[in-house]
Amino acid sequence: MILVLLVILLAALALVARADNCPPITPDPTLHPNFTIQAPAFAWNQDKVRGVTLGGWLVLEPWITPSLFASKPDWAVDEWTYGQYWSNHSCPAAEIAVHWKGFYTAADFQSIAGVGLNTVRIPIGFWSLVPLANGEPYLVGAFEYLKQAVTWAAASNLKVMVDLYGAPGSQNGLDSSGRRGTAEWYANWTNADRATAAVVAVATEFAKPQYGGAVATIGLLHSPQPNAAWQLEWLRGYYNQTYFAVRNVSSVTLLLGSAGPLGSWSGFMQPPQYQGVGISEPILPMFDATTLQYGATDNLRWTCGWNDTLTRSNHNLWTVAEMTAATTDCAAWLNGRGVGARYDNASAVRYPGSCADKSGNNPGAFGAEYTRQMGVGFETQTYVYEAAGSGWTFCCWNTEAAADWSFSLGLVYGWIPVPITAKHTKPCNFSSYIETGAAGRRAVPAGVVTALAAAAWLVSIL
Repeated sequence: MILVLLVILLAALALVARADNCPPITPDPTLHPNFTIQAPAFAWNQDKVRGVTLGGWLVLEPWITPSLFASKPDWAVDEWTYGQYWSNHSCPAAEIAVHWKGFYTAADFQSIAGVGLNTVRIPIGFWSLVPLANGEPYLVGAFEYLKQAVTWAAASNLKVMVDLYGAPGSQNGLDSSGRRGTAEWYANWTNADRATAAVVAVATEFAKPQYGGAVATIGLLHSPQPNAAWQLEWLRGYYNQTYFAVRNVSSVTLLLGSAGPLGSWSGFMQPPQYQGVGISEPILPMFDATTLQYGATDNLRWTCGWNDTLTRSNHNLWTVAEMTAATTDCAAWLNGRGVGARYDNASAVRYPGSCADKSGNNPGAFGAEYTRQMGVGFETQTYVYEAAGSGWTFCCWNTEAAADWSFSLGLVYGWIPVPITAKHTKPCNFSSYIETGAAGRRAVPAGVVTALAAAAWLVSIL
């Protein structure tokens, strides 16, 4: 008996020693700036959201940061399995802590503000906000980096959209939810309660005066995919429950993740009973087999065609579009680690194309037509989403190997204009596309993005 107790004691001491020898996973407190709030409260439907998503940072996505997954076994495909991989290592959070500390920094926030954007969307998973349960293998600690990020945003005159990307069990079965596979969130209401608790944790924290109201919205659930009528009602019940739970602690605007046609949300959560409610609509044609095959002009017509839908939706609930410049799913692992593209797959689409000049981390290798198409597409999308809706957020600011999804590289290589609000012509007449060219777009030399940001930052503190 004494021997058994001694073994247990030695094991416990070993665990303590292991933990003590691990590098800290919390942010450097010296990186929290002292700041004066720069921006007034966001005026919905007057100020248009012009934002970027800081994807792949506090919720891992293999296609955004393949370096975190490439050296792992094939079964490591999301944050759940990433945590499983590290669970038996001496310092399981060492690698992800380095990622949290470095993938985005205060300098990025200054650059984002410097090019004329006013908002950052920051994904977060429930596992970073509420206690783990039932052996969930997630690595925790990202909440502290979210707090730091909000202070950086406030110091840079940026508003923040905190978005719950991952709910217990997964709301969509996508790797961006933290667990790829089946959507088990709908299996029991405990999952909904835990998601509500996660959102309330965000609302409670950022209602504190030290953040200066920088968090403009909280997304209640990102890209839910209910597969039956009862699951859609479940989702609506969750939104209703979470709205009232948040209102006990904060008046922050709440964004509902859209599911199904936008028109199906007509009349939902209306004033005067509900105040400060919007909806987030992903408009990403590369994930639909039909729109994926559209040619350049048809793609632009399709974008203009969103005008009427967004106008009606925005009269119902403030509507923010999620967008990007890419028009294909050619980016490696975009559909999941180990899953190829549909764009060049004859078994997936009727008219396959080539990904040869439409993917990778070298924009200089992109075909001239693809670069032109991204530029015209960016201008057309932002025109529609601001004219008919409440604005847009672009995925993403940075990527490791998917340059056509990178806002920062789009500025450098010219498919995103400077200033970002520039339009070569009026692209749409309501829902009709009226312009097919965008001659004269120029590339921005490397370093200009940083210089613009530095200049704006200097002006803001003078």
